[in-house]
Amino acid sequence: MDLLLSLLFGLNIILSIVDAAVAYIRAPRIVAALNPDSEGRESWVKTLRSLLPFLVAFYVILTCYAHSFANPGYLALISLLLLGDILVQLIISRRGEELGH
Repeated sequence: MDLLLSLLFGLNIILSIVDAAVAYIRAPRIVAALNPDSEGRESWVKTLRSLLPFLVAFYVILTCYAHSFANPGYLALISLLLLGDILVQLIISRRGEELGH
């Protein structure tokens, strides 16, 4: 049980960093998909990128809090949430690519 908790904890920390990295790299495409107008797009990209450390901190704190309950179900739920977030970012950025950005 301790090994499972440790593995899920480590997985969530890694997924938190991957989630932020995907958002950082794909930020221009995500913003282009959500805001087709070119006005102010660069400022939105900068804003999105500046919020990413808070996103990582939120998921790490949430992971630590769930780990304190020693329940692998909570950690697995956070893993699914992180994977879903990464998937949504990739789908949205794909839409930005289709728009030619």
